[in-house]
Amino acid sequence: MNFQTRIKQYIQTNNLIRKGDRILVGISGGADSVALACLLKELRHHFAAEIMLAHYNHKLRKEADTDEKFVRSFAESLNLPLVVDCWRNARQVKGSIEEKARLRRLSFFRKTVQKQKLNVVALAHHKNDQAETVLMRLLRGSGLKGTRAMLPDSAMEGIRFIRPFLDVTREDIEKFLKTKKIQYREDQSNFDPKFFRNKIRHELMPLLEKEYNKGIQSVLCGYADNAARDYAYIEEQATKALKKIGAEIVEGQKARFSVSSFKRLPETIQCECLRQLMAAVKGHGRQLNAVHIKEITDLLANRPEGAVVDLPFGVRIKKDRGHVVIDKKA
Repeated sequence: MNFQTRIKQYIQTNNLIRKGDRILVGISGGADSVALACLLKELRHHFAAEIMLAHYNHKLRKEADTDEKFVRSFAESLNLPLVVDCWRNARQVKGSIEEKARLRRLSFFRKTVQKQKLNVVALAHHKNDQAETVLMRLLRGSGLKGTRAMLPDSAMEGIRFIRPFLDVTREDIEKFLKTKKIQYREDQSNFDPKFFRNKIRHELMPLLEKEYNKGIQSVLCGYADNAARDYAYIEEQATKALKKIGAEIVEGQKARFSVSSFKRLPETIQCECLRQLMAAVKGHGRQLNAVHIKEITDLLANRPEGAVVDLPFGVRIKKDRGHVVIDKKA
C-alpha cells in the first residue's frame, strides 16, 4: 500500500475530513508539513474539502525569514492560498520559549480560522512525534489524560485539530518526499539539545531502542492508544455523573454542585468532573494539574464554609452553604 493510500484510509477510518470541511494546514517548511500540504491538496477533491496554508514565523532563528520565503514560493507552486504572520518581540520573552512559541502559533491558527471562516486545523505530527510526546509526559509525571498524547481528532476552544500522519513515521514521510522529488527546509533547531524534545529524540530514544527495546516507538504509541481508549470511558462516566448530581453549569461563567453528592463519586470520576467543570468555566482544563486537584479535594473535605481556593489561571473555587461554586476571578 503506497503512502497516499495509507493516509487516505487513516483519514476515512478516523473520520478526520468531512464533506465541505474548510481546512487550515499549518506549514513550517519542514518535511512533515510540506508532505501534509501536498497530500491534502491531492485528496481535497475526494473529500470535497477546501485547503488554505498558514505559516507562523517565530523570528527565533536566523533562517526564519528564508523559511518564510520558501513557504511563500511553495504555496504559490501548489496554487494554494497562504496566510503568514510573525512573532515581532520573540527575543524579549522570558521563560520556556518552546511553550510560548506553541501558544503563539495556536493563537495564530485560531484567529486565522475565525477570520477566514474555516473549521479545521490540520497538523503534521507523526508516529515519531507521538512516541516522543508520550515519553516526555511520562518523565514529567503525567496521568492517563496526558499520556494519551496527541489524538487524531481533538477540539480546543471550539476548533477541531486533526493529525492525519499519526500512523506513519518520519522515515515514511521523507521517503514519500524523495520519491516525489519534493523539496523542503531542514530546521536546525530540531537538533539543539537545549530543548527537552530534542534530548528525547536524539539521546534517550536511540538509547532505549539500542539497549532496551528495538520497538520502543510502537510500544509508546500503543500505550497512548490504550490511554486514549480508557480515558474516553472515564470522560463519558464523568459527564453522566455531573448530570446525576445535578451540577449547574453556565458555560463560560460558572458552575455549581453539591458537596455531599460529589463526595459520593469515585475519586477518578471526581477528578475528571473537576476538569470538565473547569473547561466549562474557563474554556479549557489544560492547566488543572494534580496539585490543584489535591487542593480542591482538601477544600471539599476539610475546609469551612466560605473557604476559597484561587487557581493560577483566573478561576476561583468557593465552598458555599453545602455547595461548591467555580467561577472566574473578578
